[in-house]
Amino acid sequence: MRIPVPHNAVSTDPLTGIGNRQRFFKKLSNLIEQRSADPLPFAVTVFNIRGFKPINDLFGRQAGDSILAQTALRLRNAMSDGATVCRMGGDIFAVLQPNVFTEKEAWSEAELLMELFAAPYDIGGRSVRISCSAGSAVFYDVDDDWERFFQKAETALYTAKEQGRGAIVIHTRQMDDAAKRLTQI
Repeated sequence: MRIPVPHNAVSTDPLTGIGNRQRFFKKLSNLIEQRSADPLPFAVTVFNIRGFKPINDLFGRQAGDSILAQTALRLRNAMSDGATVCRMGGDIFAVLQPNVFTEKEAWSEAELLMELFAAPYDIGGRSVRISCSAGSAVFYDVDDDWERFFQKAETALYTAKEQGRGAIVIHTRQMDDAAKRLTQI
C-alpha cells in the first residue's frame, strides 16, 4: 500500500533538515511493499525526548530548537547505510533500519542511539543533558500495513515512557498475543 503524496509536498523538517513524518511513512510503506514477497525483517525505533518542555520553559524556545537540531545531527551521523532518521514532530524522532533483523539487534541499536541523547548539549554557553525513552518494533508480519506496524513501535514507546527515563521497550510477538487475548476477553 503506497501513501498518496502530493507532488508539492515537503518532506523535510525545516528545523532539523532531516525527513519529516511524511517522508518516514512513505519510506516505511515502500519498504513493507518491497519485502512483502520475501518478508525479510527490519526495525523501526521511535524516540521521545524526556524533560524537553522544562528546557523550553527555562531557557526559551531557541534552546529547545537547538537541542532538536543537535539531536537530528547526532542521529543522522550515527545511521548506517540505508537507515533513515526523521523528526515525527515535537520532540519525537523515528529511525527506520532495514538492516536490523531481530529484536536483540533492535535493542542493541536503540541502546547505542540512547547514548547519543545522553551526551551533553550546548545551548548558548550552557551545557544541558537530556534523556529519552525508546520503543522499537521488528517487522515480521506481512499482514501489517505501515500504520499497524508503526503503531507497534509507538505502543512500545508508550510502555517505555511508563517505565521512566532511559527505558527501551521492544514490541514482541508476545505483546501481540497478549493484546489479542485482551480483545477476546
